[in-house]
Amino acid sequence: MANIRSILLTLFSFVYLVRSAPSCQLYTIQSGDTCWKIANTFQVTLDQLREWNTFINAECTNLTIGDQLCVSDPNTNGGDPTTTKPTATMTGPYATATVAPPGPVAQGTTPRCGKYYQVQQGDYCQRIVGNSGISMELFKAINPDINADCSNLIPGLYYCVLPTKDWNSSPTTLKTTTSASGYVSPPGPTSIGTTPKCYEWYIVQQGDYCARIQSKYGVTMAQLQYWNPELNNECTNLLTGYAYCVRGDNQTNQRVAVAAVPAQTTGH
Repeated sequence: MANIRSILLTLFSFVYLVRSAPSCQLYTIQSGDTCWKIANTFQVTLDQLREWNTFINAECTNLTIGDQLCVSDPNTNGGDPTTTKPTATMTGPYATATVAPPGPVAQGTTPRCGKYYQVQQGDYCQRIVGNSGISMELFKAINPDINADCSNLIPGLYYCVLPTKDWNSSPTTLKTTTSASGYVSPPGPTSIGTTPKCYEWYIVQQGDYCARIQSKYGVTMAQLQYWNPELNNECTNLLTGYAYCVRGDNQTNQRVAVAAVPAQTTGH
């Protein structure tokens, strides 16, 4: 009889602990999952994921398909972290002016940026956005080369972490602050030697080539090179996201008639 009473008390204690234990949002591990991918999906950090699932080792190499993980804080009565869709917003103020990137930027990153971050080995998106006051949605939007699970950050490249409020405005030909002389400040980073004496700028897009820009703005290749001397004769070194002067001082800034050119297939 004593044994039966002891067993019943043990079962009662177990049930009580289970019922009173904090709950959390559970996720079932799928094939191909990594800690980094799961953390990014549920908008939590790797440190949080390890804290809530203490069995995960330091390298996160012991995930087992079918096992369940806590993906929300068990001390906040669970909740579904996926019910609120993240929005493309800053959680702090936007930049009030653009700055030139201090080094090479990721493909397609907006030039309308007031602050860049150079990715280090071992970085992940949650760490970057957490330190930068930017939502994950906006971070991906202003750095469109980042894939869905944010697994392709490139160490050494710069990514925008503080855009201007008009980062997504169009067109790509921008006129910004005008000086007393009538010159317009560049709306984005410029290549080496680009003239500051410019009245109109163009931000190079993916797939652009000089003949297209010449036709669009009615300028010659000689003019483009005069205002943007970094351009080589074959125009194979256009930098996506950079601002190029398309109407500057000297070398006659008068527009000329340039025949329309068909879409180029060689990539120049």
